[in-house]
Parts: sequence; C-alpha cells; structure tokens
Amino acid sequence: MTTRKNQTLGAERRRSLRAATALASLLALPLLESQALALQGGEDPALLPVLVDKRFGGKGRVQTSLMFSTEMVTKFVEGLGVYAGVQYSFSDLLAVGVSGGYLFSSETSIMDEVRANFPGQEPPLSDLYQFNWTGGADIMLVPIYGKMSFASEFDPAFDLYLVGGGGVAGTKRKLGDGGSRSKIAPVFNIGIGLRFYFSKLLAFRLEFRDFFYPDPGSSDEENQAPGTEVSGMTTHLHFQAGLQFTFGGEE
Repeated sequence: MTTRKNQTLGAERRRSLRAATALASLLALPLLESQALALQGGEDPALLPVLVDKRFGGKGRVQTSLMFSTEMVTKFVEGLGVYAGVQYSFSDLLAVGVSGGYLFSSETSIMDEVRANFPGQEPPLSDLYQFNWTGGADIMLVPIYGKMSFASEFDPAFDLYLVGGGGVAGTKRKLGDGGSRSKIAPVFNIGIGLRFYFSKLLAFRLEFRDFFYPDPGSSDEENQAPGTEVSGMTTHLHFQAGLQFTFGGEE
C-alpha cells in the first residue's frame, strides 16, 4: 500500500515539474526574441536592411580633401607639405578630379658628406632632383567598402580606394657651386588609400601615393662629375593623411 502511494506521489511530482517547465519556457520566449532582435540592431527586423547597406552614397557628390604629405624614402632628398584635391563622383565606384600640392624639399644630411668629396661639381648620383610642387588630374576607383561596429550608437563606415593620374611637377636640383637648377617635368602617380567616415559629409583619409617622372638629369651635362649615374625614372613615395569634405549629391 505504501509503495503504491509513493509511486502516485512521484508521478504527480513529475507532472507538476513538466508543467512548470513548459510555463517557464512560454514566459521566457518573448524575452529571448527581444534580446535576439536587439543584438541585430533593433526591435523591428525591418531595420536590418539599413545595417546591411553600409555605404554612404557618393553618386553626384563633390568631394574636397586637404592632407598633410611627407616623403617616405629619403635617402638623398626629403620633403613635406600639403596636398589638396577636388573630385566628382559619377557613381559609388568611380570619381574623377583634379589635385595638387606644394612641398618644402631639401637634400638630406648625408648629402653634405657626399658633396664634401666633390667640391665645386655634382656628385655622380641619380635622383637628386627635389619634388617641389605638382598638379594634375586623377581617376579614383572604390572597389571595397564596409562598416565597423564598436557600439550600437557609433558604427563608422570606411572604404578602400585606388587612385591614379598624371600632370606636371616642379623639380629643383642643388648644384655644386651653391646654386640650383629648376625644371618642369611630366609626372604620373598611383596610390591606395582608406577613408573612415564620421558622417556622410566628413571623412578621415589615409593614403600612400607614388609620384614618378622621367629623370630630369638625363639632359644635364653641366657641373657633373665623370661617370654620373642617370636613372630612367625618379620616384617619390608619399604618405598622406587629412580630412575630406563632401557636398551635394543624392540623399
């Protein structure tokens, strides 16, 4: 009799436990769904496409930039200055514009020792022309974009771009007699960069750009030491950083 009573009580307890578990699951389900939606960006799933569309539309917009620029390879000459540009975006992927800059350039300290060995004449070295200013036209391609999420209130967007173009450059070379020779040369450039957007109107821009042109020294004969080297191209690799401002365009 006692055994049958214990079995009946055990069965009732198991039924009560199952009923309590089922009730707790029903009560917890709305909370779990709410947390899942919050993790995805909001209470309404309709907001999800806004997060998927990470790009600030560039079509029809005018972008202006102002950046600090400095040479990265400074064996014989060095320079730093400013570089600015204005671009028009035909689409999110393609933009064209004009750009230019001015640099305060000089020979590096190692050239003081080199010139001491060649008094009154030019050292037999190439790539001694300093890069003073440049201006020209550019094409920009923007193949990659994305968004970084640090918190729900701040999700900065970014894009990676490729740039290239051509124009003219002003160059200057120090002479052994203390004077200098200035020349204007055709110049080309290629580069890669990143833009981090604070908003659709303001972005921080990082860029590596290589400027290269035919060595102006190929036609120099005056004040040169015998056996002077002449390279085919002179190149100046620059690191640039600054701000970009955007105007107009489609909303």
